[in-house]
Amino acid sequence: MVRLKPWQWVVLALPIAIIIIFLLVSAGRQIHEWGINWIWGVFTLVLVGWRWLLVKWTQPAVNQLEAALAEVNQELESASDETTVQLKGTDTASKAQSALQDILSASRSDPPVWEDWSIFWKRCQEVVVAIAYVSTFTFPKLTD
Repeated sequence: MVRLKPWQWVVLALPIAIIIIFLLVSAGRQIHEWGINWIWGVFTLVLVGWRWLLVKWTQPAVNQLEAALAEVNQELESASDETTVQLKGTDTASKAQSALQDILSASRSDPPVWEDWSIFWKRCQEVVVAIAYVSTFTFPKLTD
């Protein structure tokens, strides 16, 4: 995805803004010439009513979304706690955890992923190899 600088956004938005400003100014002059300035009050009331309805109708959806997010976070925390309790007692988990900690500490000085993908894939490969190495000594080998 291309990241645009703020001045680029301004340049892209400027033609649309100029057209909108022109239409508002010309409409305002014509409305003033016709002597129907009260129309701006009607526009304001319509927009305020629209905003009020938008907030009223979308509030239940926002509440449901917040409740669902809270439930998911609670489930994740409980699952994380259960997994931590299960893994703490095993020697395999401690070996895997120490291998992952070593890889994480080595990756702290790496450049961001989008700058050098090869280092990222190298770290991924290190994780797979470390976990495979730990699991080969704990699980019996399958024979054909």
